[in-house]
Amino acid sequence: ERHDVLAHLGGVRVEHILSGRLVGPQRFEADTDEWVVVLAGAARLEVGGEVLALGAGDWVIIPAATPHVVHETEPGTSWLAVHVPVAR
Repeated sequence: ERHDVLAHLGGVRVEHILSGRLVGPQRFEADTDEWVVVLAGAARLEVGGEVLALGAGDWVIIPAATPHVVHETEPGTSWLAVHVPVAR
């Protein structure tokens, strides 16, 4: 999986993610809120215990500190992720 930061806007980070075939499930937990959209391809993602099948144009909001697991991606799946700091 390749992550490229496209922009920093204040505390907001915008990333492009390009996924290949996963060897196994990839677990993540961020300290930021995330809005993630699949631009092309498909993935199976588990967020807070709910399994989601995402295709091009599908998006999900992942609150900060929420465990999420990418179980499967089509090779070449392209994502846009916007990371927003949690208001304190």
